[in-house]
Amino acid sequence: MATWTRFYINSSDTEKVTNLLMDLSGVREVNKGDDIPEDFYDSFLMDENSNPNYLILSEVQKNWITVLYNSGSKIENWAKSVSKELSCNLIVTIGQNTVDYYYFSQYQNGEKKREIEVCYGDDIETINFGIPYDFEEDEPGEKQEYDGGISYLFDYDSLERYSQHFGLEIQSDWDNKTWTILKGHQNQKTTKDFIEQHLNRNKKPWWKFW
Repeated sequence: MATWTRFYINSSDTEKVTNLLMDLSGVREVNKGDDIPEDFYDSFLMDENSNPNYLILSEVQKNWITVLYNSGSKIENWAKSVSKELSCNLIVTIGQNTVDYYYFSQYQNGEKKREIEVCYGDDIETINFGIPYDFEEDEPGEKQEYDGGISYLFDYDSLERYSQHFGLEIQSDWDNKTWTILKGHQNQKTTKDFIEQHLNRNKKPWWKFW
């Protein structure tokens, strides 16, 4: 299973971005590191609507600050606030390959311009908001023709292509980067908590397996 939640800010002002995210998240602990902390991947919040409380950011690509965060939230209010404050583009991407879920949104100067949400493995209504970009066709994603029929696939490759429209490479090299780490107090249930609780519930003494 792979889940990723990231947003990208079209700015090089890491200090200002850090201060904005501290205000939005309420996190006051700030550190620097050359690697992504191992506990970050265990911190993903179970409540997908919760605002993140663990964020890691770096200017991975020139004039684009990448922010990793520990929630499935679409962070709409944050995206509006940050893109307005910095007068910039901000892009959000979310993916979960177990259920084939993919999400893309683009904000500019405090306004949501485009939002696409699809899920091929669960019953989630597709979102197709905003004016389509010049390179798009009738529906979001890649046009596919088979046996006389036409369908559209919106997947990770689509996230890359849509981001590239703004000069953003979401697969940038993360080596030799310094990360700013915002880590708040963890008082919400995480995926690690859920897994450990499930495993402990099913744990039996060895003699009860016979």
